[in-house]
Amino acid sequence: MSHFNEIQDVVIRRRLEVEERPLKKLAKRVSQVAHLRSANDTKDGTNEGSLQAEFNSYDHTLRRLALLMKANEQEIALYEKETTTIKATHRAAELEITRLKAELKQEQEAQADRAAYDTAALDIQKTAPRSTKAQKVVIAKLREEVAELEREKAMHSETWQVRKSGFEDIMERLALLQKEISGEKADAELRDAAEDSEEDEEGAVPSQTIRPPSEPAHSTEFVDVENKKSDQTTIMSENVYGQEAQGEPMDTT
Repeated sequence: MSHFNEIQDVVIRRRLEVEERPLKKLAKRVSQVAHLRSANDTKDGTNEGSLQAEFNSYDHTLRRLALLMKANEQEIALYEKETTTIKATHRAAELEITRLKAELKQEQEAQADRAAYDTAALDIQKTAPRSTKAQKVVIAKLREEVAELEREKAMHSETWQVRKSGFEDIMERLALLQKEISGEKADAELRDAAEDSEEDEEGAVPSQTIRPPSEPAHSTEFVDVENKKSDQTTIMSENVYGQEAQGEPMDTT
């Protein structure tokens, strides 16, 4: 790096020396003319002419330098413009390269998918194709299976509605039966209470003629009726749940 700086300094120094030559030459000529005049005290047209020529040459050099400076400024502006254009082009090229890379990746993925599809298609084509008659048979069979599934769907829907209706009917009957049992039980309790009060009032009656309160005839009949109804309710519930478990339609009659 230092060696390059030294070379650059030498080049700049030489350029300055070249540009200093007209000025040094003019200064030397002026010094000679002044020295000759002081020595001779006479005017010399030749020296004055050569001096004027040196001035004209130096003026020409100054104009040339001005033109060079103006040209350099124009070149600098042009270079700056070109630099800006090159940077913009470079940025656009980078964006375009990024976009092209993304498109390339997508195209490679699509190509890989097409290759996979082609492989699958080749595998399918290797299989012996079915005849038209066989295809029609398969299609007819599929249609029959679809129709059978639709019939089963309709039958299951109808069965479900029947089971639902029967179950609701049974629940209503169970509720009514439970209500009747509760009413009869309440009536029996009232009758027992009334009989107990009558027995308390008949304190003079012999004990062997008094029916034990735990074994009245009507109480035994009520217990039998209640047990029969409870057994009937249990049997009906077991029938309902048994039919539901076996998938058979319930008999609501």
